[in-house]
Amino acid sequence: MNSFTFDEYKITELSYFDYKQLVKELLTDDLSTLNNIFDKLFKENVYTKKEATAFDKFKCLLYIRSLILGEEIEINYNKKNYKLNIDNIIEKTYIEESDLISEYLAFKNFDTFFIENLTNELYKNLKSINLNGKNIDLSNFNIQQKEEIFDNITDLNFTQMMQNCSNYLKKSKIDILDKKLLVYTGDILYFLKNIFNSSLDNLYDFEYILIKQLNLNTNDFKNYSFTELKIFYNKIVKEFKQQKEPSSPGINLNQ
Repeated sequence: MNSFTFDEYKITELSYFDYKQLVKELLTDDLSTLNNIFDKLFKENVYTKKEATAFDKFKCLLYIRSLILGEEIEINYNKKNYKLNIDNIIEKTYIEESDLISEYLAFKNFDTFFIENLTNELYKNLKSINLNGKNIDLSNFNIQQKEEIFDNITDLNFTQMMQNCSNYLKKSKIDILDKKLLVYTGDILYFLKNIFNSSLDNLYDFEYILIKQLNLNTNDFKNYSFTELKIFYNKIVKEFKQQKEPSSPGINLNQ
């Protein structure tokens, strides 16, 4: 599959086969499952040397979507159809990218799209702790080790820390028309699901025509992208239309 550079990221487009598998996987509304699906999509198709933030991941996923289905996104909202493009959406997106830092604690930026348990997420993202003026790096500690450290420090106001984190997370949102989609509650996952989705019936019809007319096999669907196959498909449709058009009754000047 072809690869493209987007900012500091190398993005590989999906084969048609991989895209169809993705559509099958998206037949769920479970947020944890959807979070894992898009996390896997990012990891398998995006290469970078930098540590990606949630905003970076979102932009790259939008770019992957544009490679598959085009930059234009049609949205039906309140019985009206709207057309947006990737730039429109990124322009209306704000996801906090700075680390969360308090007097004693430093947490790395959140890089997920769904936080089911804020306490566990805080432990996971805890980078360092300041004790008696000494900064201790906790990056390589596991969650259980970090939790034990918390349990043995009485000076930390965990309730206040949770409130600060909650306020921090609420800043991250996407404005779509007059809707505000919060990033870490799962809103963004449902949005991604909707813009990546396609009708499986339509995909099977698409395959059937290509197999019948071009004798494509399974490997062909693994080696071509959806975009490339659509070029073949559109040519077939164009030929069918031309065949159905009545011949011109005009005078033949070559006689």
